[in-house]
Amino acid sequence: MAILKFRVYWEDDDSVYRDIVIKHTHTFFDLHNAILKCFDFDSKHSATFYRSNDSWQRGKEITLEKYDKTYKVEPLLMKEALLGTQTHDPNQKFIYVYDFHKVWT
Repeated sequence: MAILKFRVYWEDDDSVYRDIVIKHTHTFFDLHNAILKCFDFDSKHSATFYRSNDSWQRGKEITLEKYDKTYKVEPLLMKEALLGTQTHDPNQKFIYVYDFHKVWT
């Protein structure tokens, strides 16, 4: 069974980070909950992941739920998307956005 390790850090301050170790069979919803827990966030706000490249350009969206907005491409849902199916190489990057009003990234 593969284990994935994600380093999660603030966009504006990479000295604040957490390392999360999680099974490849877990979903992005599980990763989302792990991020909330380790940064002491509540679960009251919207959130989404984006698959990213080395330049931090946003790609495929993996969202908590379908929000009332126009999507260019239909997003994946966190509860259905397995981490292992979206992690294509050992250095795969994702952008995580929490609370769309404060835009914690």
